Amino acid sequence: MKRTAVFLLFAMLSMAIDRPSIGTILDRAGHTRTVYGVPGSFVLGEPVDTASTVDLPPGVALDNGVVLIGDVRISLPGITEIFPIGPEFVGARSETDTYAIRTVPGREAAFYLPED
Repeated sequence: MKRTAVFLLFAMLSMAIDRPSIGTILDRAGHTRTVYGVPGSFVLGEPVDTASTVDLPPGVALDNGVVLIGDVRISLPGITEIFPIGPEFVGARSETDTYAIRTVPGREAAFYLPED
């Protein structure tokens, strides 16, 4: 009887264990995916939707290939689109390159994201 009770207890506890979610990303196709795991070891979940549900941060826009963040202008070669990454970052894409741009006032910066 004790073994059965212990087995049932462990079975119930193991059902409550789930993969830890550490955030979400947008993949190249624009799908939102949940990121599971811990820093240094992660797995991407299935696409949640076909378009981003995250809006661009306020004051961020694209004007003739220049990313505008309030009064700050960030010019990157060939940028044709910007897309939300999260509350403090947007992505910028050209035909050949992708960038992450920090939109925090006073800390604006562009980071090149290498392919593979």
